[in-house]
Amino acid sequence: DNFEITEDDWPLDMTSEGEQTRATLNNILGNYSSVGVFGYYGNDDICDILKNSQYTFDGDEMVKDNPPRWSTVKQGNKETITIYAYAPYIRDLLSNNIEISDINNSQIDYIAAVSNPISLSGNTYVSVELPFEHIYTAIQLKAGFDCTITEISISNIATSGTYTIGSGWSSGTNTGNYTLSGQSLTVSAGTNIGEPILMIPQVLTGSVLTIETTD
Repeated sequence: DNFEITEDDWPLDMTSEGEQTRATLNNILGNYSSVGVFGYYGNDDICDILKNSQYTFDGDEMVKDNPPRWSTVKQGNKETITIYAYAPYIRDLLSNNIEISDINNSQIDYIAAVSNPISLSGNTYVSVELPFEHIYTAIQLKAGFDCTITEISISNIATSGTYTIGSGWSSGTNTGNYTLSGQSLTVSAGTNIGEPILMIPQVLTGSVLTIETTD
């Protein structure tokens, strides 16, 4: 059975050595101050003028003062270009790999997107569709039966990793165990309580979830 627990209903945060374990969720594009953009002609062939180029959100569009001209994006005999984007902007990022070193309350809720390959055969610019998604795996629990929960623990969770935009996670070797205890929470079957309790830099495999109840 599954459970979903939130900070509002269970005030004690899921902790590792006393620290809150996840970022503040952000579901509005305009809340991100800036966006980083990379262009690749192939897997490793980066477009020099779209190498971590900084944009901002204007509604659901990305804008930039003096954006690169289409004629400068077309280089030599390149046939296509793929656009990789992420937010918020990281000034020193050199490629479409985002390094995550820890998960706690200083975590940033990164989003990322990759376009379909764009043909460079034409002479005019085209609109680029970028479907942004949150990069972290969110652990969210929902009650499968009526009970009172007294403790939740999750072990063997990655605490670091590398997210390659367009490919996904390569988790690091550091793992952590997290326990939420010290209070009780009565939940009803099928209750959708709210936000995730943990956001982790990995695909959720090989981890162990333990839930103690009194019912």
